[in-house]
Amino acid sequence: MAMRKKTASPGFKMSRLLTGLSKVFIGKILFKKFHFIPHRPPMLVVELTNNCNLRCIMCEYPLMQRDGMNMDTQLAKKVLKECSEWGISRVGLSRLGEPLLHPDISEIIKFAKESGIRHVSMVCNAMLLTEEKAQKIIDSGLDLILFSIDAARKETFEKIRKGADYDKVVTNIERFIKMRNELSQEKPWIEVNICLMKENVDELPLIIEKWGQLVERVKICPVVPLEHTNDNLIVDAPTYNGKKKACDFLWTRMVVLSNGDVTVCCADKDGDMSVGNAQKSSLKELWNSDKIRRIREIHFSKKFEKLPLCKQCCMVDEDWFNAEKAIINKYEKEWKPFGILPSSFFS
Repeated sequence: MAMRKKTASPGFKMSRLLTGLSKVFIGKILFKKFHFIPHRPPMLVVELTNNCNLRCIMCEYPLMQRDGMNMDTQLAKKVLKECSEWGISRVGLSRLGEPLLHPDISEIIKFAKESGIRHVSMVCNAMLLTEEKAQKIIDSGLDLILFSIDAARKETFEKIRKGADYDKVVTNIERFIKMRNELSQEKPWIEVNICLMKENVDELPLIIEKWGQLVERVKICPVVPLEHTNDNLIVDAPTYNGKKKACDFLWTRMVVLSNGDVTVCCADKDGDMSVGNAQKSSLKELWNSDKIRRIREIHFSKKFEKLPLCKQCCMVDEDWFNAEKAIINKYEKEWKPFGILPSSFFS
């Protein structure tokens, strides 16, 4: 059967829309206006490994000080079981590493789904996606897989994703699409994820032309000004006016690192803002811990000088939300619910 693009079902679109709107409602109204903390985060990120086979130019991985390790499989299952029992419906199984490097990745995904977690996703660079691994991932029940494709030309791709082989990546992804389609099943939904930067902005139409016909969605994530970012990569960087805001992640997600440390920050590569460890405490205890309460209080009072990682982060700058939205609206050619929210709200 030839490869074909599956049309996003109304249920899929509505799920994405409701997820985004719920995050806006919680973040923009309940949290910021009334300092309301939700009973549980809408999403949990589980870093199954912090090992990676690539050295991408926009990634903080080369600066990470933590020892490389795969998360213990039993710890991963403990965390996922707690998610299910607590009612967290969305789990992402990747952070600062390549999830296919974890030897039990398909077993862990299957456990998550059998535990009742509604939406399980992962980001993958596809270099290690052999036919055998592809079949196991498809059979595991994974809901969404995002493939990182940052260029349309081999030279550009391999300049950005150091250590990758463009031809191998394309072959692996196309085979994965074909295998899923031949089973006549909708899952996993397949998306292509583009880190938009000056090195690839000219190739964006070519990326969309190729992959937009094969996958459910092409998603653009602009490279943002974080601690590690080379500012020369950033496209259409906004002019900041210095107006600060509390970070959305403090009430929308937690991150469990590969060693079990739990942090509230998506950019905390070394666990410097850890609020505890999932091996010693429950997720619920950590979500309501004194440490995370103090971090939230600092954000409410906007005393970011007390948190070095937050002080220099674009996510606490009022201008960046509007800038990201403008960049995506300018360059992105994908389905977006009503076109009103950045892609980051739907992941």
